[in-house]
Amino acid sequence: MGLVFVMSVDLSVVIPCFNSATTIERALDSIAQQTLLPKDIFVIDNASTDGTGEIVEKFIQMHPQIKVCLTQLETNRGPSAARNLGWDQSEASLIAFLDADDSWHPSKLELQCAVVEAHPDQQLFGHTYQVISPPQQPPMVAPGTSRVRYFTLRHFLIRNRVSTPTVIVRREIPFRFPSEMWFAEDFALWTQIVSSGTRAVVLDRALTYLHKAAYGSSGLSSQLRAMHAGEISVVNQLRTQRAISGTEYIVAKTWMNGKYLRRVAKGRSHE
Repeated sequence: MGLVFVMSVDLSVVIPCFNSATTIERALDSIAQQTLLPKDIFVIDNASTDGTGEIVEKFIQMHPQIKVCLTQLETNRGPSAARNLGWDQSEASLIAFLDADDSWHPSKLELQCAVVEAHPDQQLFGHTYQVISPPQQPPMVAPGTSRVRYFTLRHFLIRNRVSTPTVIVRREIPFRFPSEMWFAEDFALWTQIVSSGTRAVVLDRALTYLHKAAYGSSGLSSQLRAMHAGEISVVNQLRTQRAISGTEYIVAKTWMNGKYLRRVAKGRSHE
């Protein structure tokens, strides 16, 4: 039997994790199954105590065709610091993010990198996603089309247009996740990028699967409150930087406050 060559791309995948022993293998397997492999994977373990690191090390031994760099932190520094650490360790031209409890469709990198190549002047790329609740399984064919949409800062003030495990950014951009934020840190980074004059380029294909529990799970209210506080702090920062006008600032805060109240009401109705 002849050798099988799998094409790769100059891209690093960054995965922050904390006590992810039940999900990290699924996330890593979804990368190993890509039709276009990444240059390397950086797993940043935020001081897990459930054996997450051992599972990653086993994956490394079983998949020598993929370079995986595991960094185990002594304390939990949060998702922002973990992603930034992996980002800074990379020497690839592109950075893709995946969360330890999510997974990718096998064609994710191939299809999205084609969009990146077609937009050399843009910095932020995403695509749609599908929420998968047990016992549902990811579909063989990713839902969606080949349509590409473009979003500016004003679109993001209405709602976040990209989910972190769908995103690819160019490594050399000067922005990073705010390390002090544990909620809405992705929204903070995306708005910084698009406020610099670029647009988010979003492919209408569900190439990422968010494996989440049903709506109304434990701790939802406190998470919604923290997310809302994070989003408001981002809008405050944008106004301080004069990235948005006073009118846009007022409208955005009013909209976000109303959205938060609707989310809380919906969460309570599912309890």
